[in-house]
Amino acid sequence: MKVMKKTHIIFAAALYAAMSLSCQDELKPDSMNVTGDGQDGTIVLEEGQILGITPENTYTKTAVGQDTDGVYPVVWLNRDMIKVFSDNVPDGAAYEAVVETPSSQAAFSPAGEPVQDESRYAVYPGALAQGMQEGKIIMDLSSFRTQLYHSSIHNFGAFDNYKEEFEIYEEHKEYYEANTVFPHLPMFASASGGSDEFRFANLFGAVRVNINDYQGNDIMVQSVRLITDRYVSGTMSISADGTFTLEGSSDEEKTVSVVSPKEAGQKISDSTPSLADNGIPFYFFLPAGTYNGFTFEITDTDGRIFRKSTGTVVEVEPGLVKSFPPLPLTLYYGTANSVIAQTASAFEIDITPYYTFNDRLVYDGVPVEGIEGKQYTAEVLWQLRRDGQNLDGDVLSSEPVVEGYLLKGNTNVQGNALIALKDESGETVWTFHLWVLSAEYMPEDQLYVVDGESFYMMNKNLGAIFPVIENAANAFNSYGMYYQWGRKDPLPAYGVSAYAEGVTALFDTEIKTDATIMYAMKNPLKAIQTKEDNMAVVYPQSVGNNRLWGASEAVTSEEAIPAKAEGFVKTVYDPCPQGYMLPQAWHFSGLTVAREARTGYGAYLYYDGVNETYYPLQGRFLVDSNKVSGETKATGTGTDTRYHVSNPYGTTGWAAPYLRVSFLGSPSKVSVSYYFGAEGNCYPVRCRKMVMNQ
Repeated sequence: MKVMKKTHIIFAAALYAAMSLSCQDELKPDSMNVTGDGQDGTIVLEEGQILGITPENTYTKTAVGQDTDGVYPVVWLNRDMIKVFSDNVPDGAAYEAVVETPSSQAAFSPAGEPVQDESRYAVYPGALAQGMQEGKIIMDLSSFRTQLYHSSIHNFGAFDNYKEEFEIYEEHKEYYEANTVFPHLPMFASASGGSDEFRFANLFGAVRVNINDYQGNDIMVQSVRLITDRYVSGTMSISADGTFTLEGSSDEEKTVSVVSPKEAGQKISDSTPSLADNGIPFYFFLPAGTYNGFTFEITDTDGRIFRKSTGTVVEVEPGLVKSFPPLPLTLYYGTANSVIAQTASAFEIDITPYYTFNDRLVYDGVPVEGIEGKQYTAEVLWQLRRDGQNLDGDVLSSEPVVEGYLLKGNTNVQGNALIALKDESGETVWTFHLWVLSAEYMPEDQLYVVDGESFYMMNKNLGAIFPVIENAANAFNSYGMYYQWGRKDPLPAYGVSAYAEGVTALFDTEIKTDATIMYAMKNPLKAIQTKEDNMAVVYPQSVGNNRLWGASEAVTSEEAIPAKAEGFVKTVYDPCPQGYMLPQAWHFSGLTVAREARTGYGAYLYYDGVNETYYPLQGRFLVDSNKVSGETKATGTGTDTRYHVSNPYGTTGWAAPYLRVSFLGSPSKVSVSYYFGAEGNCYPVRCRKMVMNQ
């Protein structure tokens, strides 16, 4: 047997404390439990021992959360196992680390005969190495096909189908819970000239995708599968210079799945999510190299499947994590939130479950998979009759039913109804506003003109029956519905007391600081407010929530409120019927006064400089006082109303710009102006007709 000479090596060991993601802890000298006496920070190697170290400025093992720069020296733990190969030892010899504390360097003692050839090669983890063939070390990567979910180093990132090989990490639980280094990724090293130093470097990197359930749907993810066009979990052949190739025999070896170890799945939103949140991260550990695109396949605990494909070329670098922008998972149903139906007739509403990852919240029309056989039911939450009487009920002549992905029913008289779609557990998953009109009162399109540009707007408020108020007794028929900014569901404003002095609402106000989109939808008779930035807002605010009604960005000055802006889209939360969308402020900017004097219940305005249109003055509902304001009364002394627009106003907080139509001064004159107020306040809506690509 060849006797290996004693080697003195100056070293620095990393005793890891909690690491910042932006900097590297200083490496400090430490002692190691190895055979022999060391002087001045040296290690004395005995026969059959080798030293595992990492190259300078090389990423080793993956530092979870790192996107760009940062050096993480390899940290060996006691009983880490590597395998050493040579031409004469093609099956490899197993070596276990001997180290007292987590260290950047460790001595490894062989389980059997030491490998003594001039050129030797080592891989970690040794449990994955299958042997050396034709000068290449073969590693089986099938274990990486299923990876346990971890958001930090939860479960140490153990791979379910070979985690027993790494039970030794339980003794290092405290270390791994304090740091964010993934411990099991393949590394390679070589040594020649009889050297006992093996400098290890990573063969793997990682891809991170964050999923944001900003709706507050309480979606629980069971697994996220990554699919690519190259083998990632097949067989790796590593050459003497550290380069490698991958081979496989099935498409399954082109996939990696991150699964939740919990039967209940992994929740991907907190109590107050927003579009600006990153959501929950899922890490996929992959061989380093160039990838031409990924498909992420998300399966939740209800069996629903959502897919997102990207053709982005990604260079997965050894030891680094590359991140995709967060995916905002939006689950919605059907193609429109408001549906117009005719009196005394049958109606059908599309309730197909769709989803989108588009951060503009548009209707992508991609159906949810994996829900075959699921049953839905319908329930009428409220209905208000508007056929010359101000009575609850009887808008529908029968209870609506669900057949396949169609909600069917029959109408009776004019009015409005809100129908909830419920899943098998009885939970409301979506709601639909049914707007019932007789043939003679169907909405008409009026051609507005603004600075030479023309577009169509409806001739009445969303939810209204008559376009013009004729007398106090039927004033409510022209008022339409109230809406809070960003909410798709109407709030019915006018009940049987509309004949009295003042107007009451059929809903009340709730202060809820953590309101979510789903909470608002499941509580359609509550005007929600949170007290943030001294504004009454609907949802906990962030810059992301300015997109709920289609804005690309917020207005940042009062003067810019009526200015034309580009990039607006119809979102899944737009309350207007199919083919219509909420207007911007500039769509109203061509309105001029047609009749100066008070006309009782509303204002007559020119919409094209020549023809008149009518805007009823129905007031607005103020959430901070829980009442209708603006003196909208049956006596004909209505003075004010405000109409929602889709672009929000952003300064220190978020607010809702609006068109204000009012009677002001003495004698009273019609006034048309713009301003902004609390998002939580409830205003009526007029819808504009969409054009191509909107």
